[in-house]
Amino acid sequence: MFQKTITTQFATIGKRRHLVGILAELRDESGLLLHSQSYDTKDDAVLALDALAHELLVDCADRGLV
Repeated sequence: MFQKTITTQFATIGKRRHLVGILAELRDESGLLLHSQSYDTKDDAVLALDALAHELLVDCADRGLV
């Protein structure tokens, strides 16, 4: 029902690339962006997307949409 995407973000300073964050996005089945936020770690991003997807599914179930 949802598509989760986690992308690492880098900045190039001089000749070196440095990790600046993890971009987490959640989209619905039609591709509409529901959530986009940067996190410090991949684990934080995964936990946030899982929690948001769970919350949205519970909301849909409460409305009788699932």
